[in-house]
Amino acid sequence: FDSIDDVIWFLDTDFRIVRANAASKKFLEKSPSELIGKHCWEVVHGTDMPVDWCPVARLKKSFTPETSIMKIKDRWLSIKVYPVINDNSELGGVVHIISDITLQKRSEDELLLRSTAMKNAANAIIITDLEGFIIWRNTAFETITGYSIDEDICKNSRDLISSGVH
Repeated sequence: FDSIDDVIWFLDTDFRIVRANAASKKFLEKSPSELIGKHCWEVVHGTDMPVDWCPVARLKKSFTPETSIMKIKDRWLSIKVYPVINDNSELGGVVHIISDITLQKRSEDELLLRSTAMKNAANAIIITDLEGFIIWRNTAFETITGYSIDEDICKNSRDLISSGVH
């Protein structure tokens, strides 16, 4: 339990932390013992009630697993909560997991930036498979060549180049 890198809390039916693993100290700078008895939203959001988009608030209504992505300071966190259903088919507690997805989020942001740059480049850019069939092209390709997306996607770039039009 304490060797897992993600923060794991067990919450009771009042959504108070009853058990916390050692990762709580790394992520939140609070020892597991400091968290016991606190509502999860007090620790994560600093509020006395769950915020609207809080996965625990949604789980209270849905009784199904819920997820949220949020930024705290310079870290991006994935917060997942899972209901623990008791023998009477009632909510018996919650497993609350916080994962640091900062590196993943930075990679996604970088990919989005590169993708946006390629889409909006003034030069025509195409990506083909190994046989030369177009699998992606930017808007400038249509503007420069006059080929619409319906005309060029899944066509072989060699056929377009040797069409005699350009």
